[in-house]
Amino acid sequence: MGSCTGGRSVSRPLAYGIDFGTSNSSISVAWNDGAEIGAVNDRGDTFMPSIVYIDSTRNRLAGIDAVDNYVRFATDPSRARIMSSLKSFLTDRSFQLTTTAWGERFTMPDLVAIILRELKRANDERLNANVERVVIGHPVLFAGAVGPGFESLQDHALAQLEQAARIAGFKEIEFLDEPTAASMGEDQTEGIVMALDFGGGTFDASIIDFSAEIGEVLSMHGAAIGGELFDTLLFDAKVARELNLDREYVINGKRMAVPGVLRNMRTLHEIIGMVGDDRVRRAFEYLNLAGDAPMAVVEEIIYGGHAYNFFRAIENAKIELSSQRASTIRFRRPLIDISIPVQQGEFEALIEANIETIDFQVDRTLADARLDAKDVDLVIRTGGSSRIPAFVHRLEDRFGQEKLVERDAFTTVALGLGMRACELWG
Repeated sequence: MGSCTGGRSVSRPLAYGIDFGTSNSSISVAWNDGAEIGAVNDRGDTFMPSIVYIDSTRNRLAGIDAVDNYVRFATDPSRARIMSSLKSFLTDRSFQLTTTAWGERFTMPDLVAIILRELKRANDERLNANVERVVIGHPVLFAGAVGPGFESLQDHALAQLEQAARIAGFKEIEFLDEPTAASMGEDQTEGIVMALDFGGGTFDASIIDFSAEIGEVLSMHGAAIGGELFDTLLFDAKVARELNLDREYVINGKRMAVPGVLRNMRTLHEIIGMVGDDRVRRAFEYLNLAGDAPMAVVEEIIYGGHAYNFFRAIENAKIELSSQRASTIRFRRPLIDISIPVQQGEFEALIEANIETIDFQVDRTLADARLDAKDVDLVIRTGGSSRIPAFVHRLEDRFGQEKLVERDAFTTVALGLGMRACELWG
């Protein structure tokens, strides 16, 4: 448990801390004397996929339960829908409503609230409580918050999150940037700490000056770069060819490329949206005129309920490349047999430009704090993408290996948010 104010004087929780992530979400429980990681479901898991499932029987599911139901009903979009990467669309002002095939309408806060409500429910029931206070984490820069109006877009995303939290049952809502939250569990009483949160959707950096009493944030910067972008790059470079997405076909005597609606299956969010898209069905019918069902594997992935596990196979190969020189994107099901070798060097070449951008953000954060790398006493890295060797080696070269510490990829930010809640309401 992270410490906060001293002895526990109440037997009921004060608040929750929620790390709502692009790929995964987690929660902590704040008490008077500190915070601890909570459960995200009745199985006791400590993090869950940030995936939402809705259906015509009014089921509203999140996490693994959403995935399980998707696999059962993915072939019938008139009954069910599944959505992922909602955090990446919080800045999108054009997203006002989504309407289902059975006539229900959902705003973005409605959808995000399904995840927040499940996190709250799992812990309220476990603790026999009704917790109505929460500290929610946010990136330094939300995906899409770019250009001259980025501050307005950032505010819009936070307003969407606040509304979602209220729909989920929270009455007192506070926010804290994710890299600062990542630093709050450290037993640091003095010195300069740089916290780097590198997750599924964004990279965030902050510098905190700790004194004996309080930590002051000196600077923060971020970029919309994360693990989901790297999955897309890996798909384009290694998977698209295996699925025949880059081929041409002769149809009615003309050479034709694969229609764009089929080449859009580069992310989990995109591919699960293809299930109910009539344009996709028509594209398959058109391509099948070439004979021999040239896109049979793609068709089976989309309509056979395999999209989530297929993209997990790509992600798993990427994760393995953080500890191995080579990996394989392997996905075998009836009618599907995919096995694609990937070298660590290949992957690092694909993401090199993005790592350079992240380097620039680290430089920028140091410069705004008027510090050099030698002035930093501790560098905390967290988030799944923070384990990528190319990223780690650059940090070691810049700061020295002895200054780097790795914290849990999925729960560090949530714990820090719980610590902040303890400070606010303890």
